[in-house]
Amino acid sequence: MNDAQPSIHRKILLYIKKRWLRTQDHINKRWFRYFSWRKYVYELQNHSFSAITARQTGKVYIDVSVICTDDAATGIQRVVRSVAFHLNKSGEMLKFSPIFIHTYKKNHYIVNINEGRFEKTNELVEYFEGDVFFGLDYCLDTIWRMRKQLSLMKKKGVKFWYLVHDFLPYTHPSWFSSPTVLRFYNWLAIIAASANGFFCVSQPVARQLRNIIKSDFGVTNDVAIQVIPLGCDLSHNSPLKGFPDGFDVLLEKVRTTPSLLMVGTIEPRKGHKDALRAMEVLWKAGHPTQLVLVGGKGWKIAEFIAELDAHPENGHRLIRTDKISDEALDLLYQNCTGVLFPSLAEGFGLPVVEALKRGKPVLARRLEVFAEHAGKGVTFFDEEIDAPKLASTISEWLKGLPGDEPARPDLLATWDDTARCIADILRHSRNGLGQMTP
Repeated sequence: MNDAQPSIHRKILLYIKKRWLRTQDHINKRWFRYFSWRKYVYELQNHSFSAITARQTGKVYIDVSVICTDDAATGIQRVVRSVAFHLNKSGEMLKFSPIFIHTYKKNHYIVNINEGRFEKTNELVEYFEGDVFFGLDYCLDTIWRMRKQLSLMKKKGVKFWYLVHDFLPYTHPSWFSSPTVLRFYNWLAIIAASANGFFCVSQPVARQLRNIIKSDFGVTNDVAIQVIPLGCDLSHNSPLKGFPDGFDVLLEKVRTTPSLLMVGTIEPRKGHKDALRAMEVLWKAGHPTQLVLVGGKGWKIAEFIAELDAHPENGHRLIRTDKISDEALDLLYQNCTGVLFPSLAEGFGLPVVEALKRGKPVLARRLEVFAEHAGKGVTFFDEEIDAPKLASTISEWLKGLPGDEPARPDLLATWDDTARCIADILRHSRNGLGQMTP
């Protein structure tokens, strides 16, 4: 009993400490959001250069802090993983030797990539003038924790580039949790303040970025903005391997029954409710087509997940599987009838090009970001559409397949293209050859 008492006390104290730290962090985030971000941005936009030691040739450090800890197999993480692996394997050919890093507490440490795996080390990173920090990963929390260190790095002469996918928590906060909106705002302020350049996944995102950082965050310095091509070749992606339990049964159903595939985290903006309501109209009319949902559970969807689980078609014409490996996803793409993408907003929409790369037709909501795919295997429906109209659109689209607009895989970028574009720009930035043309 006496031995157990100190252990209980320690657990209580640790719990209290964690709660206090969490509360303090939340207070700091709110203070930054509403007050101190302006000072942070101003100081970095008007900093005095104070580098003491420089390398002959700067090094390029690539942040993979999130994915090396938890690969959630989302679209963003497929991008991060693919770019990291291709930069790592093609470095010599690209005359580029990236160093991958992760954040622990308030420092950066080296990450090795071996046989398709990220391996953390305890080798501390020290930055010098002329080095480049590239925020490849979507690191809301680690960028926040490192904000003071990033400021010191900037003042030392380190250059910063970040990859930006979208601004949805900023432009559509109702789709996300309040903590996520707060975290995103602070992340956006920090990267706006520190960036020498941004990589954007599409032209609409690039236009949004330029407007937001200038009008909302007061960034008036010249910042390079480069739109990069995103690859979609899962089979050349050092893919995650393996299949979930029962996948062989699922794959056989997809092979033998008309199947619409939806890929993406289940969250409010992805249009899963619209898809389900339309399919319910078709199922009531006796339509045999299955709806196959692939993606993890997101936020603000507890009631919808409960509805899916209790749905009379669950396990029959309605099939849902959680996050799966690239290998399994590739097989579903190859064997489905087509891909349905009713998302309400996207920065890029990776599943669309992943489907097209495999010659699969896509039915998608008409969004600006998809305009370049018109005539290349994508059929559009209106942004505002009710369930009966969407059901009719799906039915007519399925009847018309393969259609007059075949997918053109040869027109799509590969991850080698993505890596080459990023490497060229980072190499220019490291060597001080000036900014790329926005």
